Amino acid sequence: ETGKKDWNFDLQEVKCKSSHGRDTNVLVVGGYELRKYFEQEIKEKMIHRVPSSPIDSAIDSANGQDDEDETNDNQDAYDWAIRLGASSSEAKAYTDLDQEEDIWDFVSALMARSGVIRFQPWIARDVESFIKKARLPLNVDYDSIHVRRGDKLEQESKREVNSFWRSRGYGKGTGRKIPRNYIPFSHYVGQGYHKRPCNADGDAHLVYVATDDPKVIKQELTGMKKDDLGFTVMNKCHKFNFIFGPTPKDDTPSHLNSEGGHRNCVDRYKRNIAGIADLLILAKSNLFVGEFNSNWGRLVRVFRMRLNDELLMATEEVEEGDSDDGEQPEGEKRRRAAKTVAHPVLTKGLKVAWGNRHPGPLGL
Repeated sequence: ETGKKDWNFDLQEVKCKSSHGRDTNVLVVGGYELRKYFEQEIKEKMIHRVPSSPIDSAIDSANGQDDEDETNDNQDAYDWAIRLGASSSEAKAYTDLDQEEDIWDFVSALMARSGVIRFQPWIARDVESFIKKARLPLNVDYDSIHVRRGDKLEQESKREVNSFWRSRGYGKGTGRKIPRNYIPFSHYVGQGYHKRPCNADGDAHLVYVATDDPKVIKQELTGMKKDDLGFTVMNKCHKFNFIFGPTPKDDTPSHLNSEGGHRNCVDRYKRNIAGIADLLILAKSNLFVGEFNSNWGRLVRVFRMRLNDELLMATEEVEEGDSDDGEQPEGEKRRRAAKTVAHPVLTKGLKVAWGNRHPGPLGL
């Protein structure tokens, strides 16, 4: 019924009536518009915090207001957390965070736990079938590496790719041309394992490789040293058993972002299923090596995050403490307690191969 013209596109707001007679405003947007709407209308509300002060607390106490009123200063943040399934203590802990990276990580952990992302029954069935076709045994420990190449590196990640190669002696004035859409697979492996103990004389690391460029990566592996059992050995230190997902007979990559098949709904569906299967395998691995220039890499990180119990315990201890101590308002006590916890959110084993160390807000 109403339209809002902004950001060089039309943002349509439609009023709908539910079966119970309730009016609901619905924004009709695509992926690009949704990101812009988030950046312009939502992002600042999520990270905005109003710090408590002893003076404000004293005034509130004189007026007979209790500790719960302190939450109203950051009501938007508190409500965001509650809507994502946080308990009251968790929501209060969220409002106490004042570092932007901690805030986004906390939201990621809540989202991973909430079950917001769910698959239709037939999607879950086909993903399970695809995973069973992989040669990866899921009853043992395994690691994973995600390698994104092609257009993503040539366009959106061009600056990071150029920086990587310049640091290795490529570029203007060196006589060595910078590869535009390629970062060596060996670099991913090196970033993931260079600080881990050698295992060349023991069992091989079982590593699942998810990529839109399996053919080239397999060519890279053929040039690496192998032991008598065919396992890849790097730097005479680490031994690997690399596993790839099922590949169609025409050797085209089974991946959501692979080229070809976009106009064929059947092929497109198969690629979507393969991509989701990769996501689940990557999310459940012991160690994940990837980068955040890829949307897939950022989403995998979300599913590998959980709230740090130490932060929640610190928040609850303040709430259960001596209420007669009037030197500090409850919100300030919680914030001080939160700062004693090194990481509000814990991330399951993760190594960033290249590019930004933190992905920023979800979905951007």
